[in-house]
Amino acid sequence: MRVGVFFKNNQLGGGIYQYSLNVLTALYFHGKEHEVKAITDDPAFLRQIGLDVEYATLKNRSRAGKFLTASSMMGLKFPRLFFQDYNSLKNEIDLLIFPYPTPTAVQMKIPYIIAIHDLMHRVYPHFPEYPLIERFRRDTIYKHCAKSSLVTVADSELGREHLADFLDIPKNRTVAVPFIPQSSAYDYGKMSDEESRATLRKFALPEQYLFYPAQFWFHKNHLNLLKAILLLERERGEKINLVLAGSAKDNSACVMEFIKTNSMNNVHALGFVNEKEIIALYKLSKALVYPSLFGPTNIPPLEAMVVGTPVLCSNLFAMPEQLGDAALFFDPFSVEDIADKISLIWKNESLRQELIEKGHHLTAAMTLENYVKKWEEILTRVEFSSTKRYL
Repeated sequence: MRVGVFFKNNQLGGGIYQYSLNVLTALYFHGKEHEVKAITDDPAFLRQIGLDVEYATLKNRSRAGKFLTASSMMGLKFPRLFFQDYNSLKNEIDLLIFPYPTPTAVQMKIPYIIAIHDLMHRVYPHFPEYPLIERFRRDTIYKHCAKSSLVTVADSELGREHLADFLDIPKNRTVAVPFIPQSSAYDYGKMSDEESRATLRKFALPEQYLFYPAQFWFHKNHLNLLKAILLLERERGEKINLVLAGSAKDNSACVMEFIKTNSMNNVHALGFVNEKEIIALYKLSKALVYPSLFGPTNIPPLEAMVVGTPVLCSNLFAMPEQLGDAALFFDPFSVEDIADKISLIWKNESLRQELIEKGHHLTAAMTLENYVKKWEEILTRVEFSSTKRYL
């Protein structure tokens, strides 16, 4: 089949960007069964990130193209979604893969597979990320996308259960494809400590620190992590350095105010950093601490393990199943438990080495070659027909 993988210019988009990149590069560079192209609105972005792949673009309707060009020259921006010709790929692509839910999927007249990574808006409807209108939007898009998808991809068996429980998607139309580490973890993971230090010199960081890479959403749970760091200093006399990296989001102001109010000069917030810097930060840290309240599973703990960094992690959802005995788990709602585990990993070098070895063992088989086999199994099970259905 001729397979198109949608790939947006969303490098600041965190996990979605990483996941999309993994799907595209796995199928394009390691797939053997199908002809693969990136479907993108921004070919220049592919070149910018060094991704040398064949691509196709959605064409604008003729009048719309002129309107978009004119409006852009006047500094006006309109969503291209409303101006694109969704039939323009019919002669190039037999099957589309959407690595994230999007209304574009159902507007295309081409069979597709879609990935839905989580339904946390159903689990945590009270979180500030999910006002009523956002929950309605997600439910509407996710249900509509999954209803017409040949198969819906989840990250885990728990993810499949959520799709069945919350969206009523039959389990015979879902499949679990576990996350793998971002390819940059393998590419830059070979850096020496000296090269890593040179990469990070501009940040002037302390020699020993914990690292947490996450955008500043409420669900990333920065505040409980900061409270644990503060507890260790004020109640136990243990001053732990913490490095935060990630784009500013809705909870940024609250996190920064907490750091300022409590004079936490041992916390270093770097903002957005590039992929090479992320890996260097992993490599030089004492441990990754990952208190996120979301799941079912996550990618950063796997990246840390690949480069030889021990992992402290939230014990929610399918995280224990994803990481097994290769991580030290804590209750992310308990400041005391986070503090206890941080203290343990900070002081216990033998535990760190044990977790590093187990992490290497866990991630050894998480290669793009093995990942693509799972995707090609899905593609070969899909019966391509005009009536669409399915596994």
